[in-house]
Amino acid sequence: MPRPTLVPRALVSLVGLLRLLQVLLSCTTFSLAASGHHPEAPFGVWCLCSWGLCSLLSLAVLGLELLGLGPQLPLSWEDFTATVALLGTLLTFTASIMYPSVFVPKGLEGWRYQATATATALSCLCFVTYAAEVGLSRARPGQLRGFLSTTPGLLKVLEAFVASVILALVDVGQMYANSAGLQWCMAVFCVCFVVSVLIIGLSVGQLLDAPPWPADRTLLALTGLATLLYLSAAVTWPVFAFRPAPPEHQFGPAVGATVLTWVNLGAYAADLVVSSRMVFFAGSP
Repeated sequence: MPRPTLVPRALVSLVGLLRLLQVLLSCTTFSLAASGHHPEAPFGVWCLCSWGLCSLLSLAVLGLELLGLGPQLPLSWEDFTATVALLGTLLTFTASIMYPSVFVPKGLEGWRYQATATATALSCLCFVTYAAEVGLSRARPGQLRGFLSTTPGLLKVLEAFVASVILALVDVGQMYANSAGLQWCMAVFCVCFVVSVLIIGLSVGQLLDAPPWPADRTLLALTGLATLLYLSAAVTWPVFAFRPAPPEHQFGPAVGATVLTWVNLGAYAADLVVSSRMVFFAGSP
């Protein structure tokens, strides 16, 4: 049974101060956005949920650190906090781009304009605090840290996040329903997303080394397979998504899915290169 022990330095350390800023900035941004220009679905809901989730996760981490309960939990606390930091970075980054481009009204004055403009600025500051925490928590060469604090681990979180955005985009009007090529791409997105989430969950739960086979080589093989699958999807998706031209309400999501597929392909390729160096050349001078 975990026993709470007050740890004041959790608030005064550099990482603690960053987390405190994250809570304050994300809560303030959420409040301003909700009271300003009314955010409509789906993009407005995405932005509000992003800021709300970030504030809750950062508050939970800060509270557990302050009470000394984090390291006592039956999970890898380093991996959990690294995942929260990178997830917050990605959520606030996308919200900081999406919100002003869609919801900042043009030619409007008064409180609604001030609220949306201020929310945009605070969201950008919130992104900076999360990115700073990722930089501080990332494992340096020679450090013994959790898997998700390493470059391949951080890339796994990025791959899962980008895949979730792709799945949300391709679901607009179920654009894949009548095309075997797009259905193949949808299967690639789903399988790779599930595998990435499973790896993240096993790492946080300290179960990554539980199987009797080498975890690093297994992860490398899965990353190589995912890279090949995404390469096929990156080539197949634009061929079938734009022939014939999609309806107007699906054109934007189709373009977004195309761009993000290539982004995730780049993430998997980088993951494959870094993981290969760690597995095969870690002991090289």
